[in-house]
Parts: sequence; C-alpha cells; structure tokens
Amino acid sequence: MRCDGVRPSCSQCVKANRAESCDFDDRHRKSRTQILQEKLLSLEQKLRKLEDVPAQPIHPLKSYQEAPVYPPDDMYNQDSSTVDFPSLVFDTIAPSNFLAAFEPFEPDGSAGTFPVSPSDFFQPLAPSRSSTPTEYRNMFELPSSTHLSLYSSPPQGEIEFPAQRCKQELMTIFMAHRHQCSFEVDPSRLQSPDGQLHPALVNAIYLSACNFSQSPWFAELETYFLVETLSAISAALERSDRLIDVASALCLVAVYQYANSRISEGYRHSFAAARLAINLGLHQISGPESSPQDILSAVIPPARDGKELRDRISVFWQVLIVDRSWSVASGLPAALPGDQTSETLKIETPLPRSTTPSIHFVPALRAEAVTIYERAYRISSSSLKGELFWTERQEVGQALDRFSLLVPPIFGPDPLRTQPPGIDVDVLIIHAMINVAYVYLQRDHLGKSMSASEVCLKAAHTISYHIRQLKEDDYRFLDPIISACWKTIGRLYIHLIVLSNKSNNRAREMHGIARELNVLILALKKLGNVFPIAGQHAVMLEQERTNRCGKEPWTNASPV
Repeated sequence: MRCDGVRPSCSQCVKANRAESCDFDDRHRKSRTQILQEKLLSLEQKLRKLEDVPAQPIHPLKSYQEAPVYPPDDMYNQDSSTVDFPSLVFDTIAPSNFLAAFEPFEPDGSAGTFPVSPSDFFQPLAPSRSSTPTEYRNMFELPSSTHLSLYSSPPQGEIEFPAQRCKQELMTIFMAHRHQCSFEVDPSRLQSPDGQLHPALVNAIYLSACNFSQSPWFAELETYFLVETLSAISAALERSDRLIDVASALCLVAVYQYANSRISEGYRHSFAAARLAINLGLHQISGPESSPQDILSAVIPPARDGKELRDRISVFWQVLIVDRSWSVASGLPAALPGDQTSETLKIETPLPRSTTPSIHFVPALRAEAVTIYERAYRISSSSLKGELFWTERQEVGQALDRFSLLVPPIFGPDPLRTQPPGIDVDVLIIHAMINVAYVYLQRDHLGKSMSASEVCLKAAHTISYHIRQLKEDDYRFLDPIISACWKTIGRLYIHLIVLSNKSNNRAREMHGIARELNVLILALKKLGNVFPIAGQHAVMLEQERTNRCGKEPWTNASPV
C-alpha cells in the first residue's frame, strides 16, 4: 500500500482499520550544512580517540622545559572573575584530556542573563596574584612532543585532495579577506613559488578562504584543510620548522574557530600562538632598523632582510590582536602578559609600519585600538576600586580620547569595493572598539550619572549609525570580532531600557532605544549568515530582551 500522506491518519490505514497505528516520517532531508557538521563531529571524535594513543617522546628543543601548549582544562570550568591565570599553566595536562574536558560555554562568560545593577553590567574580573618573571617565562615554554598529539591527523581518504587550480582560487579569496584575520604578512610571500611558507600556514590560509568564500563547494573542503593544518602544526613543532609561520597559522585557526562559535577551540589555539610568540622573542623586536640579534631567541634563525623582519613584527601584532580582542569576547584571560614591569616580558616590538608614506596605517591603528579596548574591559571588570584602579581608569580614558582623534572616518575609497567611496570596513572595527571602550569605562556610573549615560548613548548611537550605512555586500568583509562589539552595545540598550522602564514619562525614549536595539539584532543576523558567532549573539540578545523587557509594544519598534 502506498501512503497518501493524509493526516492524522492516511487513507490506506483508515481503510485497513489501523488509524491509531498510522505513523509516518515527515522529517525534512538533511541540509548540506547539517551533513558537513555531522562529518566534522565524526572527525573530531576520531581525533579524541587518537589522543588516547601516547606519542613517542621526542625532544627537539632540549633547552625548553616541558609545559602544555594549551591552557589547562579546568580553566573553562571556572569563572573568569576567580581564575588565577599565572599559576594555572604549571600543571601538566595529559593530551587525552584536552578535547574531552571542554564544555561548551557562551561568549562573555554568561548564559545571556543581563544583571539589572549597573555594577553587574559586565562580569567582574578579580586581579591575578603577582608572578615573578621566571614564572611568566615558564608559562610560555614550548611543549614536549607528548603534548603534540592533539594535532594528530585522522585517517585520510574521506575527502578528495583539492586541485591546484582550486588552491589558487582560495589564495585569491584569502587575499581579499586577510585583514579580517589581522594577517599583514608581505603578500609577495603568498605568491612565491619557492615554498617559503610552511604548509601549516598555507593550509590555514586555505581553511580561512573556504570559510570566507560562502561557497557550499568550498565548505566541503574546510574539514580537509583543518585536519591538514593541525597535522602540519604538529610536525612543525616537533622539528622547530618555521615556527613564526606556525604562530601565524595558529592565529588563523583561532579566528576560524571563534567565528564559527567554537570558543574553547579558538581560545586554545590563540593561547598556543601567544606562548609560541613569547618563546620566539617576537615581543621584543627593537624595530626594522635593528640587527637580527635583537630577537631574543635561539630557536629561529636571524631575519635575512628588513622585509622578513617586518613580517615578524606583523606576526607578533597578529597574535596580540587575536589574543586580546577575542579574550574580551570570550570573557577569558588574555594569554599575552600585560605586565610591563618585567624586563623579560615587556612588549618592545614596535607597531607595524607602512612601506609607503601614509598618514593612517590601519594595521597600526588596529593594534592600538585592541590594546585600549582590552584594557578598558579589564578595568571595567575589576572588582577592586582602590586608588590604583581610578588612576589607571583615568590614564586609559585619556589615551582613548587622544587615540580617537587620530582615527580616520569610516567613509573613504576602498579597493575591495566596486562602488567607491564606501565604508572602509577596516576602519569600522577600530571605531567600534573605541566606542565600546567608552562604554566599558563609564559602566560604573551608568544609571547614577547623567554624563555617563550620555557618553554611553553617544557611543551606542554612533555604532548604530555606522550599521545603517552598511550595504549587504559589506557584511562578508567585516572583522568577526565586531559581533562581540555589537553584542555589548545591544546589552547596553537592554540595560538602559530596564532603567528607563522604572521612570515615568519616558515611553518615547524607550521606543527610540528599542528601535536601535532592533537595528543591532538585525545586523547581527545578517552577519550571522557569514559568521555563526554573530547569529548566536543575535539569539542571546533576543532572549535577553524577552526576559528583561517583556513584550511591551515598543520593543517591536521598526529598525529604520
């Protein structure tokens, strides 16, 4: 008998007096994305099984002590307000525990519940205990090979090897999107046929390009390139081969994982990149005019020329930008040390410089913006409000005021656009971080001081205005970290709505704020089509709005 699909019981079952037992499957067919996600899950399970196989002890770097590349597992089970970061890294973690112990958690360290109290606007972060330079140096030691089995590659053969023509197309795609990963290495190296780049970096570039392409066909290759990248990183660490390329590759993988809402994996890779960069001495390069011996490391050979030295400077700032910006987004401690009093850990590497005369060199501005953005977040999250706190807060506020005057406007010609002049998306993220930093610094006075509320509203409305200027094509060129900035502003709007709801005769103001909140949520949903983390942020804001603000008519204000 053929089922005609009539509900609740098909005609054939009714005729056969089996209406009660009629059961049919009306599930939809799996989408290509669901199939790929299941395939990725299967490969990750294979990785976990391979981690249980102990690696053979190989010690290519005899001068380094054994220490895990990645942060301890229990860091993910602790609140960032209580984590004692410098002391955690001394525990030796078995490789088999790395993936198995990671519990999924949401960015910003919360489940989406936004506190009413202004003091709870952001999670407090208790200061870590003081650490000696030796402890910090040990924290950034390279691993022994017993910790490298995380990168063991699963059996090949499930995914076809991409053709060379495909790889060339992926390289072209990456060149158009490399700024979204803070990748500023000399482009000529990417086109060099003599094999200068380490395979780990090459495959990480292909992986990023697959993600940026928004092509279902390239999406099928992401798993292949991820496995190839991790395998190449393992080989490079065992042989100390082109470790600067490895640090850059780890950053690309971290951004890929973060953008796809795999926060714990992204943090592990950015953490490893930061430790590797410190060990290689990339944080203490005197400058392009300095001698190669200024890099305090015997692991890597001296730079051959000024171009290579500039690349090393660029890689360090790539590591710092990824580490500090995404540590704010995830609510986890930054891996790079912020203590500038230690001579061995003090960051002396100059900001990246343009090879041509330029008033505004965006990579340098981005690095400065991330530094101020992260400092403002840490200050706002501190649970101690002593004299030192207010002094540092004032210093960061003054630095923020000075820096905001140096940043160019968001409108200008952009070589990536077909209709210039348009929004410069690289400058847009800098403005977003500046405005969010202002919000962080004022959060203690929110609801208590009119001036603080005005500063926060001005910063929030500036971001909303910038969002309104975006075209549909702009979203795929945005830095994924902007999603965290928008989410912070969205939570600010929700907080202001709750405060306004307690006052009388403020319906008009609440309606305006609700409209701006809808603008943010709509933008996050659009960005979520490119980076899943943004879609997750949009859902969190909608849930927060429902839980905190109810279903008042003004909450559905049109986002125009």
